[in-house]
Amino acid sequence: MNTDWKAVSARFHEAAALEGEARRHYLGRLAAEDPATASEIERLLRALDEQDEFLSRPPLTALEHAVAESQIPDPIPDGEVIGDFRVLGELGRGSSARVFRARQISLDRDVALKVSRLRGDEARNMANLEHEGIVSVFSESGHPEKGLRLICMQLVPGVSLDRLMASTSNPARAAGSGILAALDRGSATAALDPAALQDRQVLSGLDGPRVVAWLGHKLALALAHAHDRGVLHLDVKPANILVSPYGRPLLTDFNVSQRLGVDSGILGGTERYMAPEQKQALLAAREGRAVPPLTPGADVHSLGVVLREMSDAWAGPNDGTAARESLETVIGRCTAPAETRFASAAEVAEALQGCLDLASIWDGLPPLGRVGSWSLRSPLAAIIVFSLIPQLLGSAVNITYNSMRIVSGLSASQQTWFVRLCLLYNLVVYPICIALLVRAVGPVVSFLRKRGTGGLDSQRALRAHVLTLPLWVVLVVTLGWMPGSLLFPTAMDWLEGPLRPHVYAHFFVSFTLSWLIAMAYSFLHVEYLAFRIAYPRLWIGEARPRERARLELSRLGSSKHPFHFMAGFVPLVGAALVVYVGPDRLDPVSYASYRILVILLIGSGMAGLAFAIRATHALSETFLALTGTSEPGRPR
Repeated sequence: MNTDWKAVSARFHEAAALEGEARRHYLGRLAAEDPATASEIERLLRALDEQDEFLSRPPLTALEHAVAESQIPDPIPDGEVIGDFRVLGELGRGSSARVFRARQISLDRDVALKVSRLRGDEARNMANLEHEGIVSVFSESGHPEKGLRLICMQLVPGVSLDRLMASTSNPARAAGSGILAALDRGSATAALDPAALQDRQVLSGLDGPRVVAWLGHKLALALAHAHDRGVLHLDVKPANILVSPYGRPLLTDFNVSQRLGVDSGILGGTERYMAPEQKQALLAAREGRAVPPLTPGADVHSLGVVLREMSDAWAGPNDGTAARESLETVIGRCTAPAETRFASAAEVAEALQGCLDLASIWDGLPPLGRVGSWSLRSPLAAIIVFSLIPQLLGSAVNITYNSMRIVSGLSASQQTWFVRLCLLYNLVVYPICIALLVRAVGPVVSFLRKRGTGGLDSQRALRAHVLTLPLWVVLVVTLGWMPGSLLFPTAMDWLEGPLRPHVYAHFFVSFTLSWLIAMAYSFLHVEYLAFRIAYPRLWIGEARPRERARLELSRLGSSKHPFHFMAGFVPLVGAALVVYVGPDRLDPVSYASYRILVILLIGSGMAGLAFAIRATHALSETFLALTGTSEPGRPR
């Protein structure tokens, strides 16, 4: 029987506006004039009365929902045979169908039987989809006597995602093992699937954010498969996702699905999960306007809303972990306006895999320790402090050497000018060098304080900048120290000269030795802060972090720079040089300075060697975590 829904709509509005006795009289007159229309309107009104929320919606929307409710078939008793199927029990119901567990008589197997009155291309659309993340359709048949459509589908023991989230909504219980326990409690006994056991093993070891990324990655792959075969789901929501006892999510209910570029005449979905353009298409259809074509972006948006709900239920508050921050970035791009949203579900799958890879990278990073943790909390202060300490050490070496080998041989007036030049030089050079250093590290510090709010292009630019910071520090240290090796003797020669040639040589030796010590230690400290602390935090939302890290870090060569060797070698060589040269006079003052200088050089050499070994080990572990190799370009 064909129903004139335009006539039903008009009569429905008239009847819905009446109450009590007036409505009964109206329906009685209508039944005498047009029994079929009156019967349909009575069913719509019953459905409307059962759904209180429809009363607050516009009449047209209420009609559409009531029509859908009116199309749900009546329950089928257990044991009844319908077509080739014996019904074993109802599994659930949706907005337009009931799903039963049934026994297919001809093939003697248990299946899921979807029974509906609505027409559409669900079975045809699903028939071409063969993916582990999509419920398989075996056949479609009709039951003309009852006006029903029967879709025979794969029976998936498991729990719908909405029920699973409701039973594990406490983030403390939402780790993979807790979710598997909930699946075991809520799922029917399933046949052993050895291939799926690996999924269960992986899921059992994941925390909340990684559970969301892992399930979302599999759902995105399933959607990408459907899109590649020209099918849009258009109703992605937790109720339409089954999670098997092995933890594998499967898309189901393609009732309102469409083929790309084909107008099936059916528009639907669930408003809470709809993309803005899908809502506009529905509105256009209601108003009789041309319906704009939908794209895979509509399903991407819906998946983003599902990810948001899973994250809220399972991931807990944003605790600043890399996996959670990256997951938030992916969700934000899924639900963004169409022009900035992920263009495809395949891109979403890559981004979610990136979340998992980034979490794995962080698991492999060496521990920060107290100093590293403080450096993370106060990156600017840490870089300044750990850049200044080597300069102070270099200054101590410089002052001690100068007092022993240079100053003691100068006249009183030359000594006075030496002190003045020291004060003036340090007052000028230190602020300039600190300003240059702050300018270099400023963008990185700002990014870390904002906790990854920049886009991918911004992060990539900052990563490239971070990798140059140690060399930038070498340049700043060189500009701070080496001009003094010529400026001091030249100025003193001009002001209170002439100076003997060996004084120039001693100035060059003292400044070069101090520069080498300050440079090696500054490089090591800033390299650790930049590469171990800043660099791993600049990967939020990157789809293939390890692959890209191998590309970026391959340009650096070895992680064991000459500066690692210099940190221990230079001070010890300096000590040997001082012992060999020795002071000209062994008066008490010279001898005291001599001892201090030798002890300082030997002590700093031993400390530098120990620090270089630890830093090299930490950097090698960081390389391994980021790239999967011990060093860029070298296989693991």
